[in-house]
Amino acid sequence: MKRSCLALSTTLIYGLCLGTASASTANGYPSKPVRLIVPFSPGGPTDTTCRIVANKLSTVLGQSIIVDNREGAGGAIGARVAAASEPDGYTLFCASTSTLAILPAMKKDLGYDPVQSFTPIAITGSSPLVMVASSKRKFKTAAELIAYAKKHPGKLNYGSAGVGTPPHLAGELFKSIANVDVVHIPYKGASPAFNDLMAGQIDLLFAATTIMSTADPARVAPLLVTAPARSKSVPDIPSATEAGLPRLTFSSWNGVVAPKGTPRPIVELLNKAVNETITDPAVRRDLEKQGYEVQALDAQHFDVFVRNEVEKVKAIVGSLGDAARE
Repeated sequence: MKRSCLALSTTLIYGLCLGTASASTANGYPSKPVRLIVPFSPGGPTDTTCRIVANKLSTVLGQSIIVDNREGAGGAIGARVAAASEPDGYTLFCASTSTLAILPAMKKDLGYDPVQSFTPIAITGSSPLVMVASSKRKFKTAAELIAYAKKHPGKLNYGSAGVGTPPHLAGELFKSIANVDVVHIPYKGASPAFNDLMAGQIDLLFAATTIMSTADPARVAPLLVTAPARSKSVPDIPSATEAGLPRLTFSSWNGVVAPKGTPRPIVELLNKAVNETITDPAVRRDLEKQGYEVQALDAQHFDVFVRNEVEKVKAIVGSLGDAARE
């Protein structure tokens, strides 16, 4: 398993060479509005995050950013539209863990390839998940939970937002690394799973770190975040490394990509523009409110990150068997 972008960020922060993108570079690009395809419906978490970036990016580029919601098929419709667009820098795609890593691993014939169809530009934010236990189980650490699970295989369960969601795959990665038998209980969304955890109906939950803002500390016990270092949004929760599971790195992330074949000067210009956007104090603050940690990477390192994520998720899904794939 490759380390996540959170591990890379300590050495690959792309801050010193940020510069304001100019319409006079890359052969006058951009000389007209840029379309940003969002593969989910308006008002959702991905759409909200993409619009936060788009609003500031339009100022940095000096051109309007038109957000084009193309929801459907779990994000595949928007991805297909983006992949088939002219690679001229005027169509961008708001990519995520789901569209570039999970969907391609779980479904066949999507009409796009996560690596061959896109050129990565910049990551806009990533968020580890938090593993939370019901207080009924009285686990205070991940080590206590693992010890119990080894002695009582199949007696613990964990909830997720549904089959194929980041929390589900994080749970399966945990099972593989810890070598424990814990039963997966899929829900139709994060909220019902969280409600059942609070009620003591399930034992564990992998969820976004923002869940802790509404969690009752008398009912739940956070055990770790799925990252090598502590998360700024929940600094009191141990990292996976501190919990003795350094390979348990899994994050939900968003980024900007372009159709394959987009000229390199435009890719580099856009990379600097997006990095300038996400490191703007106001934008950073808004992204952190959504649970994302901001890290500016150059286009080459974001490319490596995407490829690693694709392979990591493919391995997790492969361990689930044919039942998890379509």
